[in-house]
Amino acid sequence: MKESISFIHAADLHLDSPFRGLQNIPEEIFQEIQESTFTTLDNLIEQAIKHKVDFLLLVGDLYDTDNQSLKAQVRLRNAFQKLEEYNIQVFLSYGNHDYLNEHSLYVQFPNNVHMFTSETVSYLPYNRTEETIAHIYGFSYENRAVYDSKVPHYQRINEQVPYHIGLLHGSITTNTEHDMYAPFHLEELKNAHMDYWALGHIHKREVLSDAPPIIYPGNIQGRHRKEIGKKGCYFVEMNEFEVQKQFISLESIRFEQLELDLSGVEFLHNIEPLVLQSLPQLDNPGLIELIIKMNEQQYESWKQTRIDEWIDIINELTITQSPWIYIYRTSIQVPKSHEFGENSPFFTMIKKQIDEVPIQPIVDELYQNRQARKYINALSESEIEAIKQEADQFLQDAFRRG
Repeated sequence: MKESISFIHAADLHLDSPFRGLQNIPEEIFQEIQESTFTTLDNLIEQAIKHKVDFLLLVGDLYDTDNQSLKAQVRLRNAFQKLEEYNIQVFLSYGNHDYLNEHSLYVQFPNNVHMFTSETVSYLPYNRTEETIAHIYGFSYENRAVYDSKVPHYQRINEQVPYHIGLLHGSITTNTEHDMYAPFHLEELKNAHMDYWALGHIHKREVLSDAPPIIYPGNIQGRHRKEIGKKGCYFVEMNEFEVQKQFISLESIRFEQLELDLSGVEFLHNIEPLVLQSLPQLDNPGLIELIIKMNEQQYESWKQTRIDEWIDIINELTITQSPWIYIYRTSIQVPKSHEFGENSPFFTMIKKQIDEVPIQPIVDELYQNRQARKYINALSESEIEAIKQEADQFLQDAFRRG
């Protein structure tokens, strides 16, 4: 009879994310936002200890950039040391954000940490009382991108070992919202005879399959307007008969989106009670993107500056609550009757381009220029998102001006 095992599966920690798109937020909470990836890391470690797991799986993009800060490495080392005190092992791989060839290690991880150190798929054993209970398979990115499929190289080694678990930081071929790295088809993973597939890279939580379990846990902390809702990890228990999995929320700050229809409101000052009544009830601090829907007459008579002033007044109140809430972005939707209105095919096509076209390939030539590389850093996902937000807002404003 197989021994049972338990583990936590997490990915995409993006430690020390700069949150550059949020720099206009008041200083008293911006520092908390900057610290949020580390606070969430602490939450992850607490859950591993609370559930007394055998090991922790971390599937790529532990750091936000390929030039990891010393602070991020020390905080991660300290977290691993805490797990070592409870005899919890760690198996990790590096992804496209923290790839090996630009990975400068300034600190040494404790002995409970086991890393995949090349782009060649290999395995690491998990041992309990000198007996191998599981083989953990995986690889790390050596360069910023891996374009070929790695799935054919995941081969079970030694059928006498009870459990075989695959770590894969990559993209399912049906996902068009992210860069297509280490692509795979769902059927490929199902046919590879792993007992569990621990995925990373896609920040949206998704269970692709239950038999066998093939799971994206998403990232552990939202970092911009598209990473809304609960973020966290999966706690997994396995025996020879079944796999039980439980999602655990970890985020220290929640990103949410709120839509508010003001088309029937006569006076602008009524926005204050309506917004306050509509704000979500959260267990932890929240950053809210407010989408206001109004008619064209309201938009013409209610100046944007006046709307912004009311939002500032609301924020002054909600920022002092516990937990605090802050409206960090306000956008306005106005139905337009003319040919190129917001619902026109032209407008829809351009918005689709803003959302879907990757920015990185457009700016890659800059990073390949020896002189330019001296003065620019690689764009983080939060910076890319900020650029797209500005483009989106510019487009909307241009259409409203006619």
